[in-house]
Amino acid sequence: TGRLVISGSDDGLVKIWSSQTGRLLTTLRGFVGPVVDLDVSPDNAIVAASSDKDPHVVRAWKMSNACPAAVLTGHKDTVNAVQFDP
Repeated sequence: TGRLVISGSDDGLVKIWSSQTGRLLTTLRGFVGPVVDLDVSPDNAIVAASSDKDPHVVRAWKMSNACPAAVLTGHKDTVNAVQFDP
């Protein structure tokens, strides 16, 4: 909908910002190293991300309350990309 901007950074944090005001709305935690990639589900309900310091894991959070939704641990190699399938 264009109302939010979601960023991932070298400090391992995923942040959700208002695109209208520039105000930080919430910070999602769970990684100890840089966020490599992230994506938002087509219904804007979930944000998922990967980190190179936790290379076999994808973490997901609920956008509604910033609570963890899942920790996906099935990869044997490094996760370089995260993408929802519409």
